Amino acid sequence: MKGLYITKEDILNPEMNGVFRKIYGQISAFKKSEINIDFVYFKGSKMVINNDSKKSYSSKFKRNLSMFSDILKFTDITNYDFLYIRYPFSTKDFISFLKKIKSYNLKVFVEIPTFPYDDEIHNFKQKLKLYNDKIYRNFLKKFVDYIVTYSEHDEILGIKTIKIVNGIDVDKIPVRSPLPKNKNRIDLIGVANVSKWHGYDRLIKGLEEYYKNKYEKEVYFHIVGEGPELENLKLLTQNLKLDKFVIFHGFKTGKDLDELFNLADVGIGSLGMYRIGLKKGAILKLREYCSRGLPFIYGYDDSDFDSFKYAFKVPNNSSIIHINEIIDFYEKFKDRDYINEIRKYAEKNLSWAVKLKPIIEKLSIGDFL
Repeated sequence: MKGLYITKEDILNPEMNGVFRKIYGQISAFKKSEINIDFVYFKGSKMVINNDSKKSYSSKFKRNLSMFSDILKFTDITNYDFLYIRYPFSTKDFISFLKKIKSYNLKVFVEIPTFPYDDEIHNFKQKLKLYNDKIYRNFLKKFVDYIVTYSEHDEILGIKTIKIVNGIDVDKIPVRSPLPKNKNRIDLIGVANVSKWHGYDRLIKGLEEYYKNKYEKEVYFHIVGEGPELENLKLLTQNLKLDKFVIFHGFKTGKDLDELFNLADVGIGSLGMYRIGLKKGAILKLREYCSRGLPFIYGYDDSDFDSFKYAFKVPNNSSIIHINEIIDFYEKFKDRDYINEIRKYAEKNLSWAVKLKPIIEKLSIGDFL
């Protein structure tokens, strides 16, 4: 069996690093199930299929206008049994493409990473795309077999859904090797494209409260990454005189990132999901923490971790994070061989091979009714 995976995302955009890790994890999971996958994506201005550049575009407008008709030019679509498309917003070109695909009797899965998404669009250009999307998305149900969703919807845009949660390519994530250090020091790490829903300000304010009182342990918070909220967090840290304890590392990857994880004792997940109206999530970063053998805290419902003893859930609201509660959480298991236990949990429960089973089962039994 063979499929074509399509995304319009740009692999050179650092904000898409997490997205591409997810995509490559999904492709790896398909291949482990003996499903061959070709991959269409963008590298700057160039359309790439697998590792071969096929066309260069002079502007994003021209790319968006013709990318799907170009895919038909550069692939023999009859070689595929199905398409898996990361939803790009509906356009006339996209709908025409889907119509052509269905004329070859291919099966079509469309993954919509966030639904509903209308209220998440704020800037003018995106609103124009949304306006167009609202016109053309009504045609999707004629040509799409399933919507792949991370939500609880049984149907989206009149199309049956397959519900999954985020997985991770566990084999690609190294297990951390803790560094020797003072037993009275605890290092927290948050790795993100820092945005308001990460809620790191709650933790920084918690550190202010913690250091106002007598304390036994020095607690450090390492923030790794860039993002729209970073400057606000830096200003907050300065105003609260926490520069010694809140450390901004910027974007890190590879060995530099591995070394920071080796230093860390507890990972920090998203603490501000309430700010975007969400109670549930399946954030990739927690899955990376778990794969590395790192316990973590988070602030929303996640079915993979809500009964996991190495995860500590805090309220999904604006209250400050109580640092002593994090210390107590960590102290319960710090002397145990917990790293391998956490890693084994990830291998058994969080891999993309596990998470994509509902899709692979549909493919294997030909269930497209």
